[in-house]
Amino acid sequence: MKKTIQAAVALFLMLAAASCTEKNLETGTASGSILFNVVAPSGSSTRADTQVLASCENAVNKVQVFVFDDAGNIEKNIVMTTSSGTIENVSTGTKTVWAVVNGPDLTGVTTVNVLKAKALALADNSTDGGTGFVMGGSDNCSVTEGTSSSCTIHVSRYVSRVRLVSVTNGCAAAIGSITVNSAMIINVTSNQNVAGDATHAAGNYVNRYGRAEENPLVSEHVIDGVTYVAQVPSLTWFKPSTPLSIAAGATQNCGYRFYAFSNSASHDQPFSTTFAPNDTRLAVSATVNGVQYWYSVRLDKGLERNKAYDVTLTISGKGSNDPQVDPTNGGFSASISVTEWQDGGDYNVNY
Repeated sequence: MKKTIQAAVALFLMLAAASCTEKNLETGTASGSILFNVVAPSGSSTRADTQVLASCENAVNKVQVFVFDDAGNIEKNIVMTTSSGTIENVSTGTKTVWAVVNGPDLTGVTTVNVLKAKALALADNSTDGGTGFVMGGSDNCSVTEGTSSSCTIHVSRYVSRVRLVSVTNGCAAAIGSITVNSAMIINVTSNQNVAGDATHAAGNYVNRYGRAEENPLVSEHVIDGVTYVAQVPSLTWFKPSTPLSIAAGATQNCGYRFYAFSNSASHDQPFSTTFAPNDTRLAVSATVNGVQYWYSVRLDKGLERNKAYDVTLTISGKGSNDPQVDPTNGGFSASISVTEWQDGGDYNVNY
């Protein structure tokens, strides 16, 4: 009798062990696993220079993965330092899987809508390759009992990139060389959410009208990088260690890179002590014939997430005294090329 009981117990334990691969150990429900792969945008040094990425621009340092059931409730949340892995003991059924790369710690996520509403700040992004740019994306998959379901999540950056590619001295030969002193982007949106659909109120902009961060704004306090500094300067301001001198008729490559969240504002107005949402501008400070001017390129078709905006600038005369205002006599021309900020981007927008 004792041997019979022992055999029955042994058989029970064997059956229970076998069922562990098919049941969620926490709830006893049928389960499987998700084999996920997070794919970040890539660049290629073999393509045109517009597609060459800085190392920080496609770095993957931290990956937060969230699994939601078909009702939108959180089921699993893991944090990894690699772009692929396996999530075990996921209940069967249709799942929505979100990945947020290089983002701030996203805690308190109970539903997919809570995750989508989580705030992101411009300062969460960094040109330091060890931190990188915040990226996000999602995909759906179906988990079946006792199997591993593959899920590939393509993520994209929340910011767009604005790059001053080159400056040409198109001034009269008698003027001689000109000098590029600095460059910045102004009227920059500084807020976003994980869904990528945040609205931008006037208070969500930085470098407003190219002025220091004050309320009310002061006309004379134009950002200069010393007395009046840009907000998130590593992303919105650049000054070469030595002013860039450009001989008459010559072109100098710059490659100055700036980053901002999307901006759909289609409004342009001169300086006011009270800011209203305005188009983002690339403002270049240059000295022509001994006088410092601003040459401000208005990105009046808006900025879109994960797009690359490459600007080539030709200076041909006097500029403006205000980074928010176009020169009254022209003074410059600009060409703007817009592409997907990844390998394979093909489309262009003519400004």
